[in-house]
Amino acid sequence: MTAPLSRARLLGYGVGSVGTGVFSALPGLLLLYYLTDVLGVTAGLAGLVLVLPKVWDMLVDPVIGVVSDAEAVRTGRRTRLMLCGALCLPVLFAAVFAVPALPPVWSAVWAGCAFVLATTAFNLFQVPYVALPAEISPRRDQRARAMSWRVVCLTLGVLAAGGLAPALVEAAGGGRPGHLVMGAVIGLVLGTAMTAATLGTRWISSRPGPDTLGPLAALRAARGNRAFFRLVAAFAPQALAVAVMLAAAPYVAAHLLGAYGLTSAMFACVVGPSLLAVPLWARAARRFGTVRCYLAATVAMTGAALLLLPGVLVGSAAPVLAGTALVGAGYAGLQLLPLALLPETVRADAGRSGQAQAGTFTGMWTGLETGAMALGPGLFAAVLELTAFRPSTAAEAVAQPASALAGIGAGFCVLPAALFLASLVPLLALRRLLPDPEAGSAPGPGPSPSHPPPRRPAPVRPAPHTTPETTVLPESGRSTEDLLAELARLREDDLPLREGRVAAYVYDHGRPRVREAGHRAYMEMVEVNGLDPTAFPSTVALERRVVGAVASVLGGDGTTPGIFTSGGTESIMLAVKAARDARSGGGPGGKAGRGRGEVVLPVSAHPAFRKACHYLGLETVTVPVDPDSLRALPDAVAGALSPRTALVVASAPSYPHGVVDPVAGIAALAAERGVPCHVDACVGGWVLPWLEPGRVPAFDLSVPGVTSLSCDLHKYGYAPKGASVVLFADEALRRAAYFASADWPGYTVVNSTVQSSKGAGPLAGAWATLHALGAEGYRELAREAMAAADRLRAGVAAIPGLRVLGEPDAPLVALASDEVDVFVLADRVAASGWYLQPQLSYAGLPANLHLTLTGVSLAGVEDLLRVLAEAVPAVRGARPPVPEGLAEAVAGLDLSALDDAGFAALLASVGVAPGAPGGSGTAVVNTVLDGLAPAEREALLVRFLSALYSPHAG
Repeated sequence: MTAPLSRARLLGYGVGSVGTGVFSALPGLLLLYYLTDVLGVTAGLAGLVLVLPKVWDMLVDPVIGVVSDAEAVRTGRRTRLMLCGALCLPVLFAAVFAVPALPPVWSAVWAGCAFVLATTAFNLFQVPYVALPAEISPRRDQRARAMSWRVVCLTLGVLAAGGLAPALVEAAGGGRPGHLVMGAVIGLVLGTAMTAATLGTRWISSRPGPDTLGPLAALRAARGNRAFFRLVAAFAPQALAVAVMLAAAPYVAAHLLGAYGLTSAMFACVVGPSLLAVPLWARAARRFGTVRCYLAATVAMTGAALLLLPGVLVGSAAPVLAGTALVGAGYAGLQLLPLALLPETVRADAGRSGQAQAGTFTGMWTGLETGAMALGPGLFAAVLELTAFRPSTAAEAVAQPASALAGIGAGFCVLPAALFLASLVPLLALRRLLPDPEAGSAPGPGPSPSHPPPRRPAPVRPAPHTTPETTVLPESGRSTEDLLAELARLREDDLPLREGRVAAYVYDHGRPRVREAGHRAYMEMVEVNGLDPTAFPSTVALERRVVGAVASVLGGDGTTPGIFTSGGTESIMLAVKAARDARSGGGPGGKAGRGRGEVVLPVSAHPAFRKACHYLGLETVTVPVDPDSLRALPDAVAGALSPRTALVVASAPSYPHGVVDPVAGIAALAAERGVPCHVDACVGGWVLPWLEPGRVPAFDLSVPGVTSLSCDLHKYGYAPKGASVVLFADEALRRAAYFASADWPGYTVVNSTVQSSKGAGPLAGAWATLHALGAEGYRELAREAMAAADRLRAGVAAIPGLRVLGEPDAPLVALASDEVDVFVLADRVAASGWYLQPQLSYAGLPANLHLTLTGVSLAGVEDLLRVLAEAVPAVRGARPPVPEGLAEAVAGLDLSALDDAGFAALLASVGVAPGAPGGSGTAVVNTVLDGLAPAEREALLVRFLSALYSPHAG
């Protein structure tokens, strides 16, 4: 499982909220008072100064969010905008409170223009900063921890704004000089906190996308996130209410309690309980649910605001200060809980739209939040204007009428209470859309509370075999939003699909337009059945186009026969079947006197050949590879050929090490014996041809003796999963791959693949992707992938104790070490967000870590090298914590004596959980497996897979 966030990283993120807390609170607290009671600006004009600049922010923040997402797609970071805002804000903030001696109207213009620039700089930092919690960890509990630290720092920032700032004003003599000094000092505080957070969060790898969207496209993609907009609808009036109270506080202190200096005391009474309440709200949310506690905090704030009214009206400081302490406790909940829900709405929406865009959502969030925080002083200014409040200057105080004093009290208490109460309506709707996984059950998948599972009789099987309720069909159909939200929750522990940090399984080109073409074509044909090509001639036309395009690049032409399949294993299966049937005259068993057919393959050949032989009744004959180059040895192949040989195999490249076997020599040997030769180019067939001429020796159908070749388009062809092609040198061999049966009373069956019914979506997706990228696109992607591999090899050479196996011809690299345990190293690297695929030792070849580099890997290779350079010395001398006697016990284990429940319990006893999140620590398991013979490994892995899919693993 992903490692917990360290305190240093939590603090590195949270410290930025000291700055955001200061800036969010201080203008609303002091700017209106500064304008009306120091500069002599009328309340109405002062309200416009605070509100109008924020209208600009509401428009620009979503754009900043989109730009932040685009930056993250390109660089994997959000720090550029953050740093720009952090460096510009101190000067601009100081300028807001450095208004020269001007008439009131021009003073308002100066302050308004400076405030526009300052808030723009602030939001350059704030928008990407708020996006980071959705990306800081794949674990919900760790995201919640980060938000707790942030809210504590935010509260400290509010304390600095409400306690330090007024004190600075008074200490510097009040009036214009006092505000000037305050602006300069607080500006430095802002810059320091935000710069520290920018530097302290560089380790966070942002995972937006998959696409870089323009502003309009991003907003269109976002508009279906109903949970997000319900959360915004609840939070916005609450932010407005808090802003009204902030703006009213100095007026309450100065005009109702008789001492402006009580403003700092009021804030101290808010912040102290708030700091204490944050961990209590966090604990309550874990126990009772975040949304439920958010409702409770809202109700508490409504009551606390109303309880302040009696003390305010009689002008008594003691009850007002006591009431503000209650406000502080509720305020902590209103800060922590919605901010904890925000990243969950962002992550859940990725399952709905397929487009994770944290920056876009947080841009809208901060735009509405800052708008509400600015509208609060404007709304309070309107109350002052309606109740005949009189402006004054620092040199001349003005007595206020009773109506204005009543307006101050109502604005501080009654108006916020009404806004808090109004926010309960969207909050109740949010509870239906975003049910709490914490409330009464562990986080994770499960039927929606609005669609409970049907009642069923008590199970009659033993308890360990009870089927979890999540596997029961609901009585009533569930909504699309509900299903997609559950999918998003299910995918939370998956390895990430984008940015190239998973160096296996995933092939990413990073091109939104191409991805959209492939996905849309896939969905257009997903219901078309390829079982009967005469019923759906579009499948024939598309397959001809795809096979022809692949053949034209891999040594054939438009007349080269081939078959579109679901993947490399099926392509290999058909190639082996064709060779078997061509040898035996059409069926299994072999010709009389020639015995059971054999397939000769290097030890580095993909296990799909062993699988095909197992299914098709053939035997495998393996030959060694050169221990240095890791390429197959033609002499060893020659020695393995016999009259029973049905097929010879070469790899271009081999998956484990990325090297191309000597195809020409192996194919020539096969041709001399009249034996077919298959080239497995599943992983490399659509990247090697696009590299510069001469870099890779010939390996395709143009090589004499090569009779078939497999190439996966869902690998370096970057097509949606389920796309591969197997090519044949002649039509007779392709026909041998087909299957037909008329020996039953139903419809006549004829299949070109192992599958019968099959959706045409993968075929259409592959065709669209091929044409969307074109030869130029594939050349560029191959060049970038190979550049990443070359840079990785060069960088690894500079890391003592780490080496690359062989000299890869393709962008596949295997890392080995004689000084550190590679399985421990893999776990250490995984904790930094990188997944490297462990490969066990075999036939004298060392255990190693495999990396598949793709079109997006070049952008991240320097970060990976940094992680490796830090990890290797950190794990030097470390060994997996294998329990004493475990390896021996596993080696002597009688698997036949254990059912799946018993095997799962055995795994749990040594800390292995079937179904654990992708990238979980596996050093112990790999170490035990590495010490076993291949047959023992296989038996254990079959039992593990069986336990993984059994009910007791869930």
